[in-house]
Amino acid sequence: MPESIRDFRPESEFHCFFGSQTAKVKAGKFHQEQILLESEAFKQKLETNYFKIQNALAQNQQVIHYYETEGKSLSAQLRDQAIRSFKEGEIDFLQYVQLIENSRNITLQYLQAKLDYQLNQLELIYLNN
Repeated sequence: MPESIRDFRPESEFHCFFGSQTAKVKAGKFHQEQILLESEAFKQKLETNYFKIQNALAQNQQVIHYYETEGKSLSAQLRDQAIRSFKEGEIDFLQYVQLIENSRNITLQYLQAKLDYQLNQLELIYLNN
């Protein structure tokens, strides 16, 4: 019988085989844990973004509500007052331009809030799907 066959020890061969398998199992567990942690971090990021958008929607709704209840009439009053006062000579051109600009800014804030509101709604739809 050759010497190599006599010196063969099955337990040492199986130990090497199972040692590499154990390392692969451990690596798989670490990879699985890493994926789980990454998914939790992503979930938290989505939730944070969701609440941020909800807050922005609430702010936009306040601006829209203000314009629809008070801002629209205030803007019109500023514009009408500026035109009438300038025609009657009560204010100079610079004051006229400032009043018209204030009137336009109220309307622009409303329009910007409306745009932001719609964009935020689309963002929420995207996050929920």
